Amino acid sequence: MVAGAFNDTKRPPFTTADIRFTTRRAVRQGQERETLYAVALAVPEAGATLAIRALGTGTGRYGAIATVELLGSDAALVWRRDDNALMITLPADYRGEHAVAFRITPAA
Repeated sequence: MVAGAFNDTKRPPFTTADIRFTTRRAVRQGQERETLYAVALAVPEAGATLAIRALGTGTGRYGAIATVELLGSDAALVWRRDDNALMITLPADYRGEHAVAFRITPAA
């Protein structure tokens, strides 16, 4: 622990394992849904597979997933989910400079 003011920059660099979440509730086709957004604070390499451990089926934290989208991209993502994590493979031509964000839509 570093004492004094303005020490929030004295930390190890973020990695792709550093994920932050937010949600948005909306009503679509008469059903209320809560879309989850996951933001990786470090930029993964193009074609890399990102593991979001908090969303593994074994955690019980999130129900069935219908779609996973990379915000700012029309590319279809390859993703799978097991007991340990939601695994998302980025497109081979992905070029990111900052944090990368995903829209995770629940199954109806």
